[in-house]
Amino acid sequence: MVAPYVEPARLLGHQDVIAGIGAFLRGSERALLLVGPSGIGKSRLLEEVRWLARADYRVVEGDARSSDGVISLLRRASGTDLPND
Repeated sequence: MVAPYVEPARLLGHQDVIAGIGAFLRGSERALLLVGPSGIGKSRLLEEVRWLARADYRVVEGDARSSDGVISLLRRASGTDLPND
């Protein structure tokens, strides 16, 4: 059984960034990568975007710190087999 996803506390001051990510996701793109220095709020922003995206999109998550992790994520997100090379 999967636990219900709980709405995060309101994120303040990033509405322009969230709107930009929303516009990006409504386009033809299929992946979003958040990068930046530690402590700037990437994890919190991701939590907010993930909450909003679940209403309209299939959200695939995982650890992408290794090439195997990235390939696994892309396979799950695309629903297709990628080459093992």
